[in-house]
Amino acid sequence: MVVNWGAVPDWIVAVTAVVGVAFASVQLRIAARSQRDQLQIAKATLLRELDRDFESDAIRQSRLKLLVIRSRFEVEAAAHKPALSHSDQVDRIAKLVSAHIHDIWEESRRFDGDKLADKDKSADEYALIMRLPYWCETVGHLCRRNLMPMDDLLDLYDQLIILCIGNVRDHITLRAESPPYKNRRFLQNALWLYAEAIKYREAHDAPNEKQLNAAPLRWDG
Repeated sequence: MVVNWGAVPDWIVAVTAVVGVAFASVQLRIAARSQRDQLQIAKATLLRELDRDFESDAIRQSRLKLLVIRSRFEVEAAAHKPALSHSDQVDRIAKLVSAHIHDIWEESRRFDGDKLADKDKSADEYALIMRLPYWCETVGHLCRRNLMPMDDLLDLYDQLIILCIGNVRDHITLRAESPPYKNRRFLQNALWLYAEAIKYREAHDAPNEKQLNAAPLRWDG
């Protein structure tokens, strides 16, 4: 019997093609899964690094300083006569905190006459206060350019961002327009992130529509 080694039956060619396609499809799924896993790992690593930065001594000191300032004006707003509504208290606190920080910034720009001093007390105090708003600016920049998952970030820090930037908004606006070096982009990413944090909080604090529309429980069987 003579075997024709030079000819390959069509069914073998077809089966080989199908097996090749199936193998390629499996490889693509594995590659896609691996890519998703790597993306998740990268996202987790980024958030961990962000949290490590947030818990650094520099940011912790800034958070504490802002807390002390805000607490001072919370007491003042609570003692206001006539009594203010909650929303009016929040607005008043924000205005007082911003005005206080702006005064510190204005003072830091004045030459204190000491040629040997690198920075005066007000400049140091202002730099300390603004570390947290600058952190918000950096994070806002990353989120705005899709370099950081914003929902994950806001799930962790939305309240802090709202409190921090909400209390310095007026100062940001005033400083952006202050001569001689106007900078209308000053902390604009932080302001953008603040607006996104408010929307995020409102969306996630709202009652769940499915729960509201759910049928009431029957206790009588």
